[in-house]
Amino acid sequence: RWMNRKKITNKAPPLFKTIFLSPFLLILLKASSANAIELEAYDYAQTAVSATGLGYSLLFIDSPPKPKWEGGIAWDDSVRNTLKYETKENRETANSISDYFLGTSLAVPTILALFTEDRWERGLVVANAILTQAFLNNVTKKAIARERPFVRGCKKDKKYGDCRSETRNESFYSGHSALSSTGAGILCAQEFDGWCVIGGAISLTTGYLRIAADKHYFSDVLTGFAMGALVGYLLPKIEHNDLDEREFEVSVSLSF
Repeated sequence: RWMNRKKITNKAPPLFKTIFLSPFLLILLKASSANAIELEAYDYAQTAVSATGLGYSLLFIDSPPKPKWEGGIAWDDSVRNTLKYETKENRETANSISDYFLGTSLAVPTILALFTEDRWERGLVVANAILTQAFLNNVTKKAIARERPFVRGCKKDKKYGDCRSETRNESFYSGHSALSSTGAGILCAQEFDGWCVIGGAISLTTGYLRIAADKHYFSDVLTGFAMGALVGYLLPKIEHNDLDEREFEVSVSLSF
């Protein structure tokens, strides 16, 4: 398999850094436009609440030390047995690649927003969706306390994976799948047609890699996709019916 190539040794940035960095790139590039989408008070309130809640849950809510939910449901076990990589090296490689795919899925809608005239307004919509998803995911994971599938391997082999991971009981629902599909949903909501397809492909690949890395069950990934569609696509569409009306600003001027 292609995964048998040399193991990736460099580590991707921590997940929470990627979440925070991507949307707030736009704060540095505030601009106004006559064709800007309209922001309401609830847009700012929702972003502030989500950012505060995410920060609080990351800093002050501990990861569950014991699982409340163990094992798979429905097709979880059959999909796991089919898709997960057998060697530790390949699972770690899949995990690393999924981190980069996640970062890409969040960066693309952020960067595309930079090339619209109402970059500040659209940037806030992007930030809102990403922070809301991250907040919901982090709280749900810690409340549900589902054991990750790799822990089953650790019970047989202590060297199976990162068996002492603090997040070993945070399997439901997949944050990588939810956030990557949120990024894709944002692209589709704004009708960036070509990028919508690319974002969807990145999201599906990310979900596959999470199962291959034995980090999540199939049901974790499917739920992540559903949450991504809800927060990344439906919510922005409901709140802003003018998302698909945009003008691009592609000229760049440099002065020395």
